[in-house]
Amino acid sequence: MNNDACNIVLRKGNYISGPSIDYKAIEGGLGKFMFDQSKKFPNKICQIFAETGDYDTFSTFIDKSVKVAIEMRKRGVTKGDMLVHCTPNTLDSAVAYTAGIFLGAISSSLDPTLPVRDCVHLVNLIEPKMVFLHENSVELMENTLSSLEGTSKPSVIVFGNSEKYDTFKEFLNDSEDAENFKPIDVTDCNETILILFSSGTTGLPKGICLSHNSLYTSAMNYDCYINDTRVMIHFTTFYWISALMIFFLQFKRGDTRILSTGFEAETGLRYIEHYKITHAFMANSYMHKIISYKFLHEYDLTSLTNLGLGGGPIGKELMMIFRKLLPGCYCNSIYGMTEIGGCISFYCPQESELSNQNPDSCGRPVKGITIKVCDTETGKLLTANKSGEIRVKYPHILNGYHKQDHSDIFDEEGFIKTGDIGHYDETCSLYVYDRLKDMFKYQSWHIVPASVENVIREHPEVAEVVVFGIPHEIDGDHPAAAITLIKDAKVTAPELDEFVTERVHERQRLRAGIFIVDHIPKTPTGKMLRRKIREQILEKIKK
Repeated sequence: MNNDACNIVLRKGNYISGPSIDYKAIEGGLGKFMFDQSKKFPNKICQIFAETGDYDTFSTFIDKSVKVAIEMRKRGVTKGDMLVHCTPNTLDSAVAYTAGIFLGAISSSLDPTLPVRDCVHLVNLIEPKMVFLHENSVELMENTLSSLEGTSKPSVIVFGNSEKYDTFKEFLNDSEDAENFKPIDVTDCNETILILFSSGTTGLPKGICLSHNSLYTSAMNYDCYINDTRVMIHFTTFYWISALMIFFLQFKRGDTRILSTGFEAETGLRYIEHYKITHAFMANSYMHKIISYKFLHEYDLTSLTNLGLGGGPIGKELMMIFRKLLPGCYCNSIYGMTEIGGCISFYCPQESELSNQNPDSCGRPVKGITIKVCDTETGKLLTANKSGEIRVKYPHILNGYHKQDHSDIFDEEGFIKTGDIGHYDETCSLYVYDRLKDMFKYQSWHIVPASVENVIREHPEVAEVVVFGIPHEIDGDHPAAAITLIKDAKVTAPELDEFVTERVHERQRLRAGIFIVDHIPKTPTGKMLRRKIREQILEKIKK
């Protein structure tokens, strides 16, 4: 692939576009792609479970996936059937996922940390024929299945031990059919193959239908960012598009994927050192953990040449601090959206000069992407350096929301309304501040929470912060902040209020107060649940 194309970003009027897609379209579907590519490097290590060191080569991975696909087919799974996976990252979880793709079944994942309420909603939405789950998630799934609306219940397959349900081991039997097995040949690669879910930060998650083409092109676009990486790690499950981008991309070049069941600074850094990881994708909240980890200097992180950060805006000062801690690593924010199938913008390694000039930017449009920015109230097209809603067009977007209308996400030109607030500059670099739904008004003035949060984060004793509006009968909303502090912090709420007041515009003052809390609720990828913490604070105020 010619990564020089990363630098060819076009600006036409008030639109900015990434380079044209220059790689060959997928043929036969994702299953055929993974199956055929694995034959090119059978003895290379495909995946390693970080906690134990257990691994699969590409050959053993595909062999197991074929066995599982044959057993699933014997049990009645066919093209178009729905499957649900509810498990942390394990070697077997990726095998079951791949087996479903081989058969043309449509897979979706539930993160095992989701509440029962969300699981019931999503399983009702999907109506799966078969559910694969970790032994630690059996109780969650039983509570979920007992609340289903219909009478038909899916087959349950357990990773690990179970006396009540069939286990995954029973799917790994040898079969005479294995030698002649081939994945289903997909004639229309725009067909849905996976259903991923929106993060649910502002309501119940929606099922986002993604095609073979969407997932494949997203992985190929990400290839421009990671460049010569050979050992990759992700900490999220297949509930998240970031994990899937890395998963599908590894089959292009035979890269090794390191699996972890979660992220803590000590274990994450130890894995990077031990497995000589060259690329990591992590949530912004993980960055905070690394920065505040006092033993960081004890780890050899020189193998890490490339790191992508996602999940929300990162302030300029914080990014510069992080880069100084990892001087040999190309580190940037990546902006993406599940409805697009993955990445919208980033800086390629060839754009390091721009990246250094704009540490708070999330880069420039990737291949095939066109971006515009529109006024949040009128929808009017805005020029460079004017803030508004970011809207995106791409050839391989979602096929729709499963069993739900999705027409309202498009504008009159067919651009997806991302709901994100930001702008682009003269270099076509994109800056994302906040969610449109997170904005609120004080005396008719728009308050962007991220801009106030960035000021609060400058205080050395602040660990995390969320800014939101508290209803006021005259002014609309008064800004408030929930803040967690670093260990042994001495600062008080009044002192923080004075710190903020001296640094923000008068209308951004935290008139509704500062609330020091022990914990800020987050999604499994580290996105702060602004709505939930706001509800908790409102309940506290009522008392």
